[in-house]
Amino acid sequence: MFFAPDSAATNISLLCKIIFEEEPPLKDKVDPIIFLFNGDEDRISAKLRINYDIPRNFKYSLIGILLQCNKNFFVLLKKNYNLMIAYQYSNRPMVECLVSYVVVVPNKAWHGLSSECLIFPTRIGNGKLIIEEIRINGTHMKDLLEISSDGKILNPEVEKIFLTRISELNGHDR
Repeated sequence: MFFAPDSAATNISLLCKIIFEEEPPLKDKVDPIIFLFNGDEDRISAKLRINYDIPRNFKYSLIGILLQCNKNFFVLLKKNYNLMIAYQYSNRPMVECLVSYVVVVPNKAWHGLSSECLIFPTRIGNGKLIIEEIRINGTHMKDLLEISSDGKILNPEVEKIFLTRISELNGHDR
């Protein structure tokens, strides 16, 4: 393992700031640090927008709001931690065989081994975070956030907080 490239480390630091700040996250703050699959949205946000009938021009980041509603999952980012980069190899052609992951572990972890860790898959070259594939202590983000495959928030309490926040922000913009 090697230390994380500057771009990935910067993106994780910015994501931490977004998750733990009180202000609602604007799309133009979140989008530059995450990989956007269809050019203007991550997969989770696209499904949330469709499922909850949120306008496409909504200026706040849906994934950012959802992460703020679940900030307790990211408590490791509030502690002293190390960032390291790991590589996963696959059977794909040589051009595509290297996928980088930034592994976040507590400072006290020996050689990056810890039961408490965050794994951020990143795009090689630009360090953008692939939000949908983040794993926390071995569990995928989608499972932690309790989101169905069609974009429905399954936890009623989180869904209520999310929708209240969306409604407040939608009314605030008018």
